[in-house]
Parts: sequence; C-alpha cells; structure tokens
Amino acid sequence: LDVGKEICGVLALAAARQQSQIGIICFSDQKEKYIKPAKGIEQAYTLIKALHELKPKSVKTNLAAGIKLTLDIVKRRSIILLISDFIDVNYERELAMLAKKHDLIVIQLLDLRERNMPSLGIVPVVDKETGKTIWLNTSGAEFKEHYFAQYKQNQDRVIRICQKYQANYLAIQANEDYVMQLVNLFRLRNRTSKKSA
Repeated sequence: LDVGKEICGVLALAAARQQSQIGIICFSDQKEKYIKPAKGIEQAYTLIKALHELKPKSVKTNLAAGIKLTLDIVKRRSIILLISDFIDVNYERELAMLAKKHDLIVIQLLDLRERNMPSLGIVPVVDKETGKTIWLNTSGAEFKEHYFAQYKQNQDRVIRICQKYQANYLAIQANEDYVMQLVNLFRLRNRTSKKSA
C-alpha cells in the first residue's frame, strides 16, 4: 500500500508538470476516496496529502467492484493508471472493459516474499480480509509448488488481458527502486504514440 501511494505521488507531480488533469479513485471492496480531476501543482499536493492520510475503512478487496466504480465515474476516454497487487479473483471482465474504454496502464505491485517464501515449517498465517488463521506447511514441496503456480497464473492472467487490449503493463517489486521503470514505460509510450500519429 505504501509503495502504491508513493507511485501515485510521483506520477501526480509528473502529470502536474505536464499540465494534465489528475484525480484519484481509491477502493478496497468499497469506495475509499475520490478526488475530482483538476490541473496544477496544488492538485498534485492535494492528492499526495489525501493519499498520505488515507486509512482504508475496509481490509477487503473487490477489484471488479472498484473497476466498475471507475467506469461509472470516468465517462470520457482518459489515461487510467490502475495500481494493485491483483490478488483477487473474478475481475477479468471488468479489467477488459476498462482497457477497451480507456487508455489503460496497469501497474502490478509484487512482493519478493510472495515469490521466495522461506521454509519455516508449519506456521500460522492470518488472512487479513477474513481474520481467519490457517496453518501452512511452508517447507512442504507440494504446498510451495501449488502456491507459486497460483501466483504465476495470477500474473500471467493480468499480462494476457493487457496484451489482448493493448494496455501497458508494468510489474514493480515493492522492494526495488521503481522510478527508472516508470520513466522507461512513459518513454516507450511516447515513442509508440509518435509512431501511430
């Protein structure tokens, strides 16, 4: 969440310098924050302050509902940056609709610990969304194989949708410096738009 907020702040400042209109829609399984688009550096600082102070009311996730909310709010074709870890199910149809209607950039936040789980034996894991504790054998080869296959499937699904609907996709590791990755993404977008112009 903190890295997502940081990325929003960096992009808001960059967009303000370009005199672009910028706004935000934050969602969990409900609308958490909406700031109408406006231009200027003051708008960028308003967004950054709102994000810094944002304490989500819900710990649950519903990407499909959040994307529907975005489609309801943003009527005119716009550049939409969707920042999420995409750890959810049944949002593919809504993501495809968003990509068809808008110029979509998908930024998937990844955590190294989700791909390199240490072997700690049998440990209790709390599901933040349900509050339930489950015991997992993190040393078991079968568990790791299943877990990592699911993780990769999830990422592949997002990439496939982006490729199908010409949306830009960028995976950012939460522990890495992301600024150059963002710069390279926007350079690539500029080159592509000049070619198609």
